[in-house]
Amino acid sequence: MHAITNRDRTFPSINCACAVGQLSSVPGIGVRRMDLEFIRRKANGVSLYCAEAGPPDGPLVFLLHGFPEFWYGWRHHFAPLARAGYRVVAPDQRGYDESDKPKGIAAYDLDVLAADIAGLADALGRLSYRASKS
Repeated sequence: MHAITNRDRTFPSINCACAVGQLSSVPGIGVRRMDLEFIRRKANGVSLYCAEAGPPDGPLVFLLHGFPEFWYGWRHHFAPLARAGYRVVAPDQRGYDESDKPKGIAAYDLDVLAADIAGLADALGRLSYRASKS
């Protein structure tokens, strides 16, 4: 088992190979085994690090974290949504974890953050999507 190390945090519940990881059952965490893809996507002028799962042609669902979380906070939601046929994308939003961190408070305006998600939908070639916020 290889652990993903993200700065000073290590996530032993994730086995990974290249850009594809598998969530596996770990006592006390209860995550079911499934494939996750970790992809950097350009959107609205920034690079956003995304965890993705589910059929590429399934209805698109964005899982959006709040402060001070990142994609890993949604780890329990990937498997059921992917099994239901959804394409699940949980980006590290701008300023968080592995995504770009633009300088200046204006770069974090709510309209800018919303444009990031619309840009992700464009990058995925999608005209419609659903968003869930933690």
